[in-house]
Amino acid sequence: MLNATVVALLVAAAPNLVGKWQGDGFVIVLEANGTGTMSDGPGVPPEPLKWKVSGNNLLITQDGETVPWAMKLNGKDSMTLSGEDLDEPITVKRGGANAKTEVAAVAPQQPNPNAMPMGTCESACKHYLGCAKLKGDDQMALCQYNCFASGANPYQLGVYNQLDCKRAISIVVAAQLQALAAMSQANNAGSSGGNKGSRCNGCVRDGSSCVWISQGNWGSGPNNPYSGAVSSCDADCCQ
Repeated sequence: MLNATVVALLVAAAPNLVGKWQGDGFVIVLEANGTGTMSDGPGVPPEPLKWKVSGNNLLITQDGETVPWAMKLNGKDSMTLSGEDLDEPITVKRGGANAKTEVAAVAPQQPNPNAMPMGTCESACKHYLGCAKLKGDDQMALCQYNCFASGANPYQLGVYNQLDCKRAISIVVAAQLQALAAMSQANNAGSSGGNKGSRCNGCVRDGSSCVWISQGNWGSGPNNPYSGAVSSCDADCCQ
């Protein structure tokens, strides 16, 4: 259910940008509760802001005005931002002093109703089991066990809770199919000594078909975690 593969998919669907980002003269602090600060030049005092991610855009709100910045992630700790109010694209990297201390020095922390609600394993499992129409204490216990083992954080679980049922279920199905594909690949290698070669890598039986599930064609937004891309494999790859 909510295993380690699902956590990886959640990260891809909605990247965790919490932290202090610096580069090209900018210092941007993004807190998990949707608040933060930004300084756009050396010696410029940081100003408070609110932020959230929408698709490939980082939405920055200051003084009641929201500006969308196109966001391109270069790994998990580097990103390039561009927008009409920027003279040219900037690249910032995550790292530095504790962000919460800097935000507190600028303005008191206030609850942000627009921030992503944090989640728990219990809430995520209730969402999944409700969508999948599964009931019973055993189902809940198994789901929560897998969730705790995955190490999912409250932000990632909050992202999952916001998905519609079709997307929430598709994430779990995609993770299960990928796990089966990995097991099938390992079994094929062990039983045949790798005679089938790379043509069978990642192939898994899906009903009466032998298919390969795309692992690199993920969507860009929080409601588009999986494209469903598949291609046929040779029948003997699943025997």
